[in-house]
Amino acid sequence: MSRASLSHWQPHFRRLARWCAVSVCLGIAAGAGAVAQSSAVQSLTAPSLLPQTQGAPALSPAVRSGLAASPLVISPAAPELRQTRSALAAAPAGPATALSVQVPRRVARTTLDLIAARRLDPPPAARALALTLGALHDAAWLARQSGRAVDSDTAAAVAATRVQMALFERDGARLASELRSALPPLPAEVDRASWALGGAVADAVLAFAQQDGAAQASQGNAAQPSGEGLWAPLSGQRALEPGWGRVQPIGLAPDALPQVTPPPGWQSAEFTADRERFADQQTRLTPADRALAAHWAAGSGSVTPLGLWIEEALRLGEQARLGGSDLAQVLAATAVAGHDAFISCWQGKFEYNVARPQSWMDHVQPGWAPSLPTPPFPSYPSGHATVSGAAAEVLAQFFPLQARQLRRDARDAAFSRVVGGIHWGVDGVAGLDVGQRVARALLEKRP
Repeated sequence: MSRASLSHWQPHFRRLARWCAVSVCLGIAAGAGAVAQSSAVQSLTAPSLLPQTQGAPALSPAVRSGLAASPLVISPAAPELRQTRSALAAAPAGPATALSVQVPRRVARTTLDLIAARRLDPPPAARALALTLGALHDAAWLARQSGRAVDSDTAAAVAATRVQMALFERDGARLASELRSALPPLPAEVDRASWALGGAVADAVLAFAQQDGAAQASQGNAAQPSGEGLWAPLSGQRALEPGWGRVQPIGLAPDALPQVTPPPGWQSAEFTADRERFADQQTRLTPADRALAAHWAAGSGSVTPLGLWIEEALRLGEQARLGGSDLAQVLAATAVAGHDAFISCWQGKFEYNVARPQSWMDHVQPGWAPSLPTPPFPSYPSGHATVSGAAAEVLAQFFPLQARQLRRDARDAAFSRVVGGIHWGVDGVAGLDVGQRVARALLEKRP
């Protein structure tokens, strides 16, 4: 896409600025006001078109040191790790091998392919990424701390693959075969210790997963009060994961997970104006509007919204020539932040139960249909905006020279759902805000 063609996207940000102005009156985060101001003057660049910044630092040193200080998912005192003591004791003393960059790249790509092939919905997909990439990160971290000459590639790959096998049971045999073929031959004591360490990390991660509440999320109470401005599923729809807001976050206690700001009242001046802007804009959709919506759609059978940001993390890592340990940190932190952001988002969705645009537009513009399919869950806040706000904020902390572009892309993702006809402007503003706060809470918690 040429620079000239990019200029056609600028009107999106002027409209988003008007929508964001609503949030300022509501007392949503001060950062939302900054979004409104900056988005009016910046043009869209899709993630695949990000400028290739030369000489970018590998990682922000402060973020690197914080994430390297402890595991992300498991506790170093997890009981599952006790089983590794004898195997580790038999391995030679000395430093573990460095984690090669091919391992986190391969694990991330395989997980994204599994998500798309098995058509996972966005919240379970985010959890799969967080658990798998978190297991990889934690195994590599424990290998470095073991004081034994274990093979970090083996420990990390075993941990991640065993988590994948538990989450994608139908693919288990193939994943096990691919793991065996990908690992190098090692001395017996090193091989045994590396497999034991990776297996113990996987056991600890899966023990957490068994009690995090995700299995019960689809059984949550989807019953909601009816009335003007309140969400109701369209004909043939069933609420998606109504209990996901009660899933256990990773790295944060449930009471420490940031909450979405309450929406304006349906009949308030702010929301009334937002609906009017939405209806007016839907009568003037351009090809650029529809392209923006399609670019960020990430619907069923795709890598899902968080997967788009994991792909961006991989691209940035390759651009910055990150080593394996640094890339593992970037991927795990992005995935965990995205997973936690979805939990906060779903809490808000089923607490405030705000109607989707289609329910309202059926009355004000008969025959209108959104460019994107209306999802089977409430509108506020936007899930795309929430996960994009979280992922972009994590990546901005790792890659400060790319921070402006990353946050711009998050705003694009939020606005794409508005022009796609499935979200109000206030949904995107609130989602970006809470996503950013989730990311900051997670990063600030690191030692």
